[in-house]
Amino acid sequence: MQQCGESASDRRDKRLFETLQQTILSGGARFGVVGLVQVGLHTALTSSHADLAIVGFYINAERVKSINSGGTVIMHGDGLI
Repeated sequence: MQQCGESASDRRDKRLFETLQQTILSGGARFGVVGLVQVGLHTALTSSHADLAIVGFYINAERVKSINSGGTVIMHGDGLI
């Protein structure tokens, strides 16, 4: 028999969501983006423009150095320009 109302799991999920929301809104959250290519780089840049703290992870050290120094990183074929 199904009961009406929220379950304990629903209440817990709601509390977790509210805590996460408050952490983000107060500026206390830090986000990780894995892969700084097309989608990841766009996500990291857009999020940083919204004043969110972003940590990016990528395997290519030269690309990371270029991003950190404000350089332009454009994908063309198999390599970077």
